[in-house]
Amino acid sequence: MDGQKPTNGNTAPKDCKEPATNDESNAVPVADLNNDLQEADEAIKRLNELGLGENISSEEFLTYIDQLNEQPIIDTSIELDDAQVTTLYFQHARYRLRYYKHLSQQPNTELVEDSYHMKLVGEDELSDEFIREMEFFMRFEEDGTFDWYFYPDYCWLAALNDYQRLVPINCVGEEYAYWDDYHGYFNSYHTELQYLDYCKALSKELKWMEDYVLNKLPSSKWGRICSRGAYQAIKIATRFSKITAALAYNAYYHMRFYVAYCKDMDSLYFEIWQRVNMQKKSFRDSLEEVYNLNKFPSRQDKMKDALENNCSHMETVFHVCTASVTSEIAEDKALELIAKAVESRMNKAKFYEQYIEKKIDIARAIGLISTDGTEAT
Repeated sequence: MDGQKPTNGNTAPKDCKEPATNDESNAVPVADLNNDLQEADEAIKRLNELGLGENISSEEFLTYIDQLNEQPIIDTSIELDDAQVTTLYFQHARYRLRYYKHLSQQPNTELVEDSYHMKLVGEDELSDEFIREMEFFMRFEEDGTFDWYFYPDYCWLAALNDYQRLVPINCVGEEYAYWDDYHGYFNSYHTELQYLDYCKALSKELKWMEDYVLNKLPSSKWGRICSRGAYQAIKIATRFSKITAALAYNAYYHMRFYVAYCKDMDSLYFEIWQRVNMQKKSFRDSLEEVYNLNKFPSRQDKMKDALENNCSHMETVFHVCTASVTSEIAEDKALELIAKAVESRMNKAKFYEQYIEKKIDIARAIGLISTDGTEAT
């Protein structure tokens, strides 16, 4: 059973929105606009010549869109009665105990050892009386022992199963970018599993986009490349029976966010750091040297713009991302620290793909999904 309901309160990662294109402040001279359009045409021509991506027409795109399944709607008007909900609560309590035992077997996991928790040691067959005494093990969800729960409102909905009721918690700092939407999709296990396969296909088949990232947004070139990628993403989605247009766009947007804002920035700053800290060169000289090496095609435009105009902003970001890296630190460790700093600065919240991976791990641990990959009844 899949479905979707409207939700509010979404939060998106900082810096993930591209600049608007209809603001007067973005107006450009006609000559620059013509150059921009010509550059876009040349980029698409070059992609066609190299066989990168697919040259899909608008008509073909609409044909592919029509082939995708529509999002099923869950009937949220039918609720379980009190007796059914009580039965469900006992089942959920047993799932919680399974997960507690799963955690206790994990290395480097420290659990509270008070009287409440010690009562669970050795307990396998649980009576209803014991579950009531332990208050259905709700404490695990409330005291932070678990990073998931059965969403209370969903426990009353007759159309859902327990996999759909299971929701990873959105931790401090908005761990998941659109958490409200993710748990409100009501997608089935099989749909979410297929979504992961679709994301892998996008990552592989749209890899060509990584070398065509533009950092001077907006531009006709970047817009045309994004459209080319989106059209291909929809075509790829037609190979997946459970992927809707909305899910296809979700996956494509999340992949594009990484390409546009995160790819290669850690390695780029690492190269500059080596020259600034080891060779005692200035930031600008180091940047120019790395630019001339052409090691990061996806960031050449960004470096060129900084060198030709003002590199002070890029230098400030560089110092922020390398603040914890000293000359005594080994190079592999330095790159790791810079990568973490880049990710942290981008406030890179996790997307639906990571949400699903977490949810499936939990579902397997508590027995909602059997070893052969089928949903438990």
